[in-house]
Amino acid sequence: MDQKLERLRRIRRGLLTLLDRCPGEGPLRCCSILDALEHDEVLTVETTNRQERGMQTVKLTIKGMHCDGCAEIVRHVLEQQPGVKGCSVSHANGEARVAVDTTQTPAERLAEAVRGAGYSASIASEAD
Repeated sequence: MDQKLERLRRIRRGLLTLLDRCPGEGPLRCCSILDALEHDEVLTVETTNRQERGMQTVKLTIKGMHCDGCAEIVRHVLEQQPGVKGCSVSHANGEARVAVDTTQTPAERLAEAVRGAGYSASIASEAD
């Protein structure tokens, strides 16, 4: 129980740090913190089930996003792709993390979908 309480305290400190950095502008539905919390269960399941054939978390570098609205468009485009189980998009970081079954949709097809929406997208290397 003590380990769980300490983990919750670390999570709380992390969230408070994120809140301190939040500009507090824009609609609540575009909050990257809330988006990450909503998708946490999906992404955690994908991370712990990596032995599933094809399941990966793909990181994309995206250029051309100017606001949270742009990030919402990119997220919507990615979530419409077959095999995508969840994603998180940040215009501030210029990136997207996508939990996807790559046997259904390869990483390059995800980047093509984003490019089709008018943004520049490439697959980030492991070193990024």
